Amino acid sequence: SSRIQLLLGNLQDMCMRNPDISCQLKKINDNFDYIQRLIHTSSRDLSNLKNTLKECRILPLLESYISSFSSLPFGIDPMINKERIDSDIRVKIDITLFTAMMDNILINAHRHGFDKKVSSENKVSIELDVVQYGGVDHLMLSVRNNGKKMEEGFSVYDYISRGKHGKRTGNTGQGGYDIYQIVKNFNGYLGLRSDAQWNFIIEILIPVIGTDSETLNTPYPYGTLL
Repeated sequence: SSRIQLLLGNLQDMCMRNPDISCQLKKINDNFDYIQRLIHTSSRDLSNLKNTLKECRILPLLESYISSFSSLPFGIDPMINKERIDSDIRVKIDITLFTAMMDNILINAHRHGFDKKVSSENKVSIELDVVQYGGVDHLMLSVRNNGKKMEEGFSVYDYISRGKHGKRTGNTGQGGYDIYQIVKNFNGYLGLRSDAQWNFIIEILIPVIGTDSETLNTPYPYGTLL
């Protein structure tokens, strides 16, 4: 895999003057990175993760991730709203697990929210904010889609339960279970809701590093967090 990545990098350098070829090579590289993440996480027991957390600026990581995910064959090009956070906001995460978590969230939207159909009407928005929960400042990462409405009575407890089948979707719960295990590894919290604009909203809270203790951020205002 290292050899393939090196060759792709060399090809991109050689083709910098040809934007069309360079763009296609980037898409190949993005898909290869996705396969690597899939292999890496599918072979791990996500309920027994070791602490490999490192301090990281969340905004550049998310922007890079979104650019690469748009190259994958799911027809999802997420928007990101970063107006309410400082560009230097930092959290402690495992970057590979974080990107795998985002893969799970967005691919679940493709499979279950959009019925695996690619359409310009499919919308995904990533909203970023800082909120207080349990007296601690957290980054609130809110991933929203306008796909199918949640089944009546479906809760965050159902979402994270492995083996819990959706009546209509056939969802096994494995994706939600894996997301929850990763969030717990980040010392974070997970919530699920909807509103008038977005039919499915998954919210992830991760503790923020080095925030000003005198700043009173808004308490988390929505429902149950696990």
